[in-house]
Amino acid sequence: MNQKTRRPVLRATLASIGEKKNLGLIVLAPLGIFLGSGVAGKVDEGKQFKFVLQRCTQQGCQAAIQVSDSLKAELKKGKQLVVAFKPTANAQPVQLAVSLKGVAAGLKALKIK
Repeated sequence: MNQKTRRPVLRATLASIGEKKNLGLIVLAPLGIFLGSGVAGKVDEGKQFKFVLQRCTQQGCQAAIQVSDSLKAELKKGKQLVVAFKPTANAQPVQLAVSLKGVAAGLKALKIK
């Protein structure tokens, strides 16, 4: 949330995706990001991964990744998800942190191991 405008800057959602109902991590980044460098993520100081950009709408640019068992374990144990994107081609990446507090309990309540 942008503290000055009180508008959302980034949204991260865990959801079932596809016909097989695999667990996916979906982020909604702001409009105007540089699409060429895409959207990246990492849990705490872990290994960086790339999201697959899907589409941009009036709400923002959506990117997603299928959550592997190892990433799921990191999300359950981690403190924060760091999402990065570039506002322009030559800019330094903007890194935004999303709290992972409650992810383990949420997945357990949904019966996702």
